[in-house]
Amino acid sequence: MLEQGFTDLFDYLSKQVHANAEIKGFWQNDDADYLDSLAPDAAVNQMDLDTSIRTGAIHKIAAKLRARNDGEMICLMHAELSEALEALRHGNGPSDHIPEFSGVEEEMADCIIRIMDYSAARKLRLGPAIIAKMKFNATRPQKHGKKF
Repeated sequence: MLEQGFTDLFDYLSKQVHANAEIKGFWQNDDADYLDSLAPDAAVNQMDLDTSIRTGAIHKIAAKLRARNDGEMICLMHAELSEALEALRHGNGPSDHIPEFSGVEEEMADCIIRIMDYSAARKLRLGPAIIAKMKFNATRPQKHGKKF
């Protein structure tokens, strides 16, 4: 029951994080918006087959422009971890944005937020994967069988 509650909440919050990222323009692409605006409106215009195919192609290209690059997004997650390391190197004082938390807490939160945004955008089942991985890790030997 607790596991289902976690996965449901994680999924819900991931969708909220992603919706906020969309609203704030992180998934916006002005070139894609412009390209979409060039395509005839199928609801208004009676289209022949060629125009319909071209319109579909324009929207498909615009969608590809809008899709964020997976590698770039993973690098942004990594950047948040690097910022957490920098916070530690500088004494881990209060966060500049949320001073009731330390710099490490803020940067770790940023990393998780980026992971949640990515998982919602890519429709990953991350909540259930976390539970499954925790269960698997519980079955592993001490230090996973390594001597160091």
